[in-house]
Amino acid sequence: MNVMAIGCVAQISYYASFVTTLILPFGFLVITLLSYQIFKACQRNDEQLETVKDVHWKIMLYVMFALYPALSQKILMVFKCAEVDGKWYLVVDYALECYTSEWATYGIIGGVAFLVYIVGIPAFYYILLTWFYDRLHEAKFQRRFGFVYGKYEDEFYYWELVEVMRKFILTGLTVFMMAGDPGQIAFGLLIAVFFLILHFQCMPFGTDAENNVQTLSLLSTSLTLFLGLLVKADSKNFGTPNGSATIGALLIIVNVVVLVTIAYTFFFDTLPKLISTASNVSLMAEQALASQ
Repeated sequence: MNVMAIGCVAQISYYASFVTTLILPFGFLVITLLSYQIFKACQRNDEQLETVKDVHWKIMLYVMFALYPALSQKILMVFKCAEVDGKWYLVVDYALECYTSEWATYGIIGGVAFLVYIVGIPAFYYILLTWFYDRLHEAKFQRRFGFVYGKYEDEFYYWELVEVMRKFILTGLTVFMMAGDPGQIAFGLLIAVFFLILHFQCMPFGTDAENNVQTLSLLSTSLTLFLGLLVKADSKNFGTPNGSATIGALLIIVNVVVLVTIAYTFFFDTLPKLISTASNVSLMAEQALASQ
C-alpha cells in the first residue's frame, strides 16, 4: 500500500509540475496586464502612459525569452516514452505508463502547448520582424520591441530567430535521444559547433563585448559536450578518479572564464547603458510632472 501511495504521489507531482509550467507564462501575462492597468490609472498624460506601455511590453518579451528553453523541454518530454517488458513508460518518470487515457489527456495538452509556445513564440518574433520591418527603426517601436532585434547589427535583425532555433534543438530535440548516450552527446556537439561557426562567420551582435560573450558561451557549450563525449567514448581512461578530476577541472575553468567575461561585460557595458536608460526615463517623468 505504501508503494502504491508513493506511485500516486509521483504521478500527481509530475503532471502537476507539467501543467504548472505551462500555466506559468499565462500567470506572468495576467500579472503584467494587471500591473499595466494599475499604472495606467495613475498616469496623468499620454507621455507617461507610453512609458508604462514600453516597460510592460519589455517585461513580456523578457519572460518569453527566459521561459522558452524550459517550456520546450517540458512539453517534448511528455512525448518521450521507452519500452520496458512490453509496456511503454514515460522516460521522465517510469511510474507513469504511456498510451493510456491519462497520458492521452496530457498528450493533448502538450500538443496544444507545442503550438502555443514552441511554435507560437518564434512565430511572434517572425511576424514582428517581417510584417513590421519598416518600423524597426522607429523610436517608439524600438522602445517596446527592441529587445528582440536591437542588440544585433542591422543586417542581422532576424538573429533572435536563429537563437531560438538553437535553444530549441539543444534543449528540445535532444530529449528524444537516450539520455547520456554517446549519440545524444555527439548530436548536441555537432549542433553546438555548427552554431559556433555560424556565429564566428556573422558576428551578429552590435558590440564587440556582446560578440565576445556569445563566443565564449558557445565555446563553453561545445567544450563541455566534447569532454562529455570523450568520457563516454573512453570511459576506461577518463572514468578513473584522476581522469574525472581532470575533466572536472577543465569544466570549472571553462565556465569560470565565461562567468568572469559576462560579469565584466555587465558591469562595464550593460550596466552603464541600463543606468543611462533609467536616468532618461526618470528625466522624462520629471518633465511630464513639471508640465502639469
